[in-house]
Amino acid sequence: TNYSANALLWTAPELLCDENGVLGTKKGDVYSYGIITQELTLLSTPYSENQDGLSPEEIIEGVKSSKDPPYRPVIPKDCCSAGWLDLMTFCWNESPQLRPSFSQILLMIKKQTVWWTA
Repeated sequence: TNYSANALLWTAPELLCDENGVLGTKKGDVYSYGIITQELTLLSTPYSENQDGLSPEEIIEGVKSSKDPPYRPVIPKDCCSAGWLDLMTFCWNESPQLRPSFSQILLMIKKQTVWWTA
């Protein structure tokens, strides 16, 4: 691809590994949403809390590697509610089929933010 590693930090593992060059799917968008949620939660760039000094290229290789557990952003436990952390990690599931839909995400957000439904 012509994309830099920095531009791929939001890309789902299955799309990073796709030899056919598929650019996006709904479940891939859910993965990206989870990464954006991490950015908003920490007010930082993707993978900013991963203190292993990896380059963007190395992070991409880690995400593509399908390790168990999968390589994902580190989120300090005290930075957000358990429900919010669960939402992010649900969006990052290695299996696209096990990621939520955006309608499920909206329901999860509404459960977390009582002020939204008031």
